[in-house]
Amino acid sequence: MRHNAAAHHPTRETARIRWPRNATERAIQAVIFNWHIAGILQELRRGG
Repeated sequence: MRHNAAAHHPTRETARIRWPRNATERAIQAVIFNWHIAGILQELRRGG
């Protein structure tokens, strides 16, 4: 699998997301975000 540098550095896209100050909320947001990305990758893998 190709290493994706963009995943480790904030881009304009991720900068637009407003992260809550609450650590719990931030954690939930991160989990949902990662789950969403994982779902997209699965779809791409299945379609490709």
